[in-house]
Order: sequence, then C-alpha cells, then structure tokens
Amino acid sequence: MHRLLRIRHLALFAGLGLAGCAGHAEGVMAPQARCAAPANCIDMIVVTNRLRDHNRAKLYNGERAHGVELTEIEISIPPKGARKIGEVNWPQQLPGNPATDFVTTNVVANMTRPAAEARFASLAAKHKGRVLVFVHGYNTKFEEAVYRFAQFANDTGDVAAPILFTWPSRGRLLDYGYDRESANFSRDMLEEGLQALQRNPSVREITLVAHSMGNWVAVEALRQMAIRNKRLVPKLKNVVLAAPDLDTDVFRKQMAEIPQPHPTITVLISRDDRALGFSTKVWGAGTRLGALGADPRDATVMAELVKEGIRPIDITGVEATDPARHGRFAESPEIVQAIGVGMIEGDRSMGTGQASVGDRLGTIVTGVTGAVGNTAAAIVTAPAAIVDANSREGFGDRIQQVGGSLSSVATGTR
Repeated sequence: MHRLLRIRHLALFAGLGLAGCAGHAEGVMAPQARCAAPANCIDMIVVTNRLRDHNRAKLYNGERAHGVELTEIEISIPPKGARKIGEVNWPQQLPGNPATDFVTTNVVANMTRPAAEARFASLAAKHKGRVLVFVHGYNTKFEEAVYRFAQFANDTGDVAAPILFTWPSRGRLLDYGYDRESANFSRDMLEEGLQALQRNPSVREITLVAHSMGNWVAVEALRQMAIRNKRLVPKLKNVVLAAPDLDTDVFRKQMAEIPQPHPTITVLISRDDRALGFSTKVWGAGTRLGALGADPRDATVMAELVKEGIRPIDITGVEATDPARHGRFAESPEIVQAIGVGMIEGDRSMGTGQASVGDRLGTIVTGVTGAVGNTAAAIVTAPAAIVDANSREGFGDRIQQVGGSLSSVATGTR
C-alpha cells in the first residue's frame, strides 16, 4: 500500500512537469527552413551522452550512451510581438511557421571535436567570451531540452554563447528512478566539459544554470571538480540553481567539499513549488532545497546557507504560468532578463568581488514581490543586504520591517 501511494505521488509529480508540454507536434528536430529576419536565431552547441535515435526528427532519445557527442543546433525564435517572453511556442503541426513557432533551422550532428571547437570559438567571439551552460531537469525529452534552452538563451538577451548539456532523461511519467541514476551517470561528463571550457582560450567567463534534478548533475560535477583540483575552475563566475530537487542536508555536505573562494551560487526558491512538494512526499525527507521557506523552521537553515556563501532568493511572488510552479526561472520575464543583464554587468565588475547575476536577481525579485512579512522570506529574498555592505543600504527599510532577529544574522556573516 505504501509503495502504491509513492507511485501515485510520483505520477502526480511527473504529470505536473508535463503540463506545459502537452498537445504540440513531436519530432521537431529535422531542419525545416533557413533562419531569417525578423526571427531571432539561437545557435547552440549541444553536449550529450544520450543515445542517438534512428529517427532524424528526434535526433537523440532517453537511453544512455557511453560516450559524448557534440552537435550544433540552430533554432528560429518568433519575432517580438509574436510571443511572450518566457514562452516556448511549440508548433502544433509540422512544418512549423517561423513567424509564430519555434522552428529547427540547422543541425550538424555528431561533430568531430576539432570542428565543434572551431564552431564554438566563433560563437564565443560573437559573445565576447561569455558562455552560458544549461543543465535541464527530470522528465525532459531531447527536443524539450533544446527548445526550452533556446527560449532561455534568447530571453536572457542572447548575451552568451549557449551550451546545452543534456543527459539521458526518458521524459516518461514513472521513470524518476531511471532519470536519477542517469544524473549520477552524467556528472563526470559535465565536469569534463567545464574543465575543457576553462582550458579554452576563447572563453572568458562561464555562467552555469541548472534546473530541478539537473542540479544534482551540476552540484556533483562541481563537488568532484573541487576535490580533484582543490578549487573550482576560475572562469566559472556564476552558478544559478533553479528549483533544485536536492535534499538540503546532502547539498550542504556537497558544498562543504567546495573551498572558498567559489563563484556566486544563487539558489532560486519557490515555497509553492508543487513538483518539489511531491518530491518531498515521495522521498519522505525534509523540504527540498528549492522549496525552502515553506516551513518556519527553514529560517535557521537559510541563514546558515547565507553564512556558507550561498545566496538563496525567494521567487515565490513572481508570476508562474505552469501549474506546478516549477519553471519560474525560465518563464518569468523579470528573472530571465535579470540573468542576462547580470551576465553583462559581470564584465564591468570582474575582479571587484561583486556577483552581478545574484545581485541583479535579488534587486529585481524584491521589486516584483514587494514587502516581505517574515524574517525567513527576507533572508532568502535579499541576501545581498546581509552579506554585502555595498548593498545593505538599499535594503535598509526592508530589513527594519522584520525586526532585530535579522540584524543578528547580518552581524554573524560579516
């Protein structure tokens, strides 16, 4: 009976994640047209350890390959006015219409490493050495990972060379366990990719964004790198963990292996994330990292995270369009644009010790959600006010609203 309840919870959890993808055409990876104005073209390098599919329109499936393949993919994004920021305009039938739909316009599959490096060097030069690496979450088919990342890269302003790391997720309701093991299977490959970016002279700075279960792949890769190198790669300037489906205690143990100084690590938290709520029920553990703050007892944990150099930001008040409230990081115009602006501002503040992406997100979310009514929420929404003297003045009124308890946290983190 207990097992049946766990399966029922898992099915509901997975179903919530699929809600935004239902009803669109499948097999969209076969190129249909050339990318042309007024559409915007997102040209990405895809790094994957998925098994190549015999169907060219799918390209890769959810099974595991024992090597890594490099593929260049270009996606046409409808022009401004034809779509809302944060939306993936899936074609309802094929061929898609570039005026209204996302359309695959070019695929160069299974590139040789020299060819991929040459193409990447061109993309990195176009973006002034900035690189954006994205790791998707559970229950994600290959084409879903590609189109979501194309949307995210476009809506951040196309300010960095896009690299998608897509690991073997089957994208099926009850394959949470398979996906979890695939995440473990993939962490070495992500670490190797980040090490390669560090060595690449075309790269000046790296921003790593992970979503949901993809955070396990990302944080494990960073942990392994820190153990191997005694530090993280210096070009890694920002890490954004969006709705991380991680056990909070395990995450803190992972972070204990990563020595300071490390890049800004920003955790985007939603107290009403229904997918993470179901994940908590399935595993029977404490609140997942991405849903901290729902329990008043989480305030102590969040304050300790700030002391450890982690910047949690509560995005609960930001409008969500998916029923699970699990995809705010990519769907919110404010958040995706703040990440893009933060990457640009990082150029101006390199070497100053400032964390532009985290600072920008904290400022934007504060403006969107308004005043906060409790200490826990203030800690996660405005951590810059706690740890950064230059930012504290701007949040002064906000800190005063939650009373003296926050002052003691600030004192302890200077």
